[in-house]
Amino acid sequence: MRAKGVKWIILISLGVSLFSMFVYYPILMSDEYVVNKGGVIKMMVFGLVFVEIVKYRGLLITPVRFVVGVLFLPVFAGAANYIEAFMEGSPVGWVDFMVYTLKGYELRMMENQAILLVGIKSGAIAEQNGITYLNAIIDIIYPAWEALSPSQWFGEYINAGTEIKSMYGFSFIAEGIFNFGQIGVVVAAFVCAVCLFIVRAILHIKIFLAPVIFSSLVTLSYSVYRSDFHYVLKKLEFAFIETLALMLVFAVVKSLLDGIVDKEVASNDYEASRSF
Repeated sequence: MRAKGVKWIILISLGVSLFSMFVYYPILMSDEYVVNKGGVIKMMVFGLVFVEIVKYRGLLITPVRFVVGVLFLPVFAGAANYIEAFMEGSPVGWVDFMVYTLKGYELRMMENQAILLVGIKSGAIAEQNGITYLNAIIDIIYPAWEALSPSQWFGEYINAGTEIKSMYGFSFIAEGIFNFGQIGVVVAAFVCAVCLFIVRAILHIKIFLAPVIFSSLVTLSYSVYRSDFHYVLKKLEFAFIETLALMLVFAVVKSLLDGIVDKEVASNDYEASRSF
């Protein structure tokens, strides 16, 4: 029965995700056909991981399904870009479909690292010597800090002298190179490991919200591939604040309900004593 339940959960998750991605958001909730890939994928991952933690514990997300999911999600996102272009009337064909699908793996992410390495070696880009990591920490303490995140800086660097306003993906590896050159890859790996260790440790915290928090942060393991320390640190900060807020709300509601129950019990005891 549990095996059948697992299959139904996977099928329902895919069905809801496809409906949300290609019908609900772009057709029912928007004036133009724009596919909300990131939001839908995060919602699907959150749901599957949460159900796995609280109920199935190794039966839903098996090693084989995990590998298949990792390989499938980029294809899913790339194909969504193709459908978005097709619905907007762009002249796309099967070759374009293959290109969009392969783009889902974001193989060009390595170009960002190459640009930084070449720029540092030529002297066009100065090594930051850990400044971007320090700025990210300062921004947590002092949110009005106006220093650009590495991702923002890189977008402006690439777009300098043009009217293009698009942003470019970044990564922990690129940020490590930006700070310390080639040796920065090791630094980036260490920072990445610390961040993901914090996320993993949340699952072992003895609070009832731990599965929810972990499930919402599990996608950070992908974010480190295409974002920077500032972004990940902000996600961890928001998770901490949201946890405190939810625990406060829970404590207030529980206190109110306990008070109501105590009054009802006291009233029933009083009525019972009068009946004697």
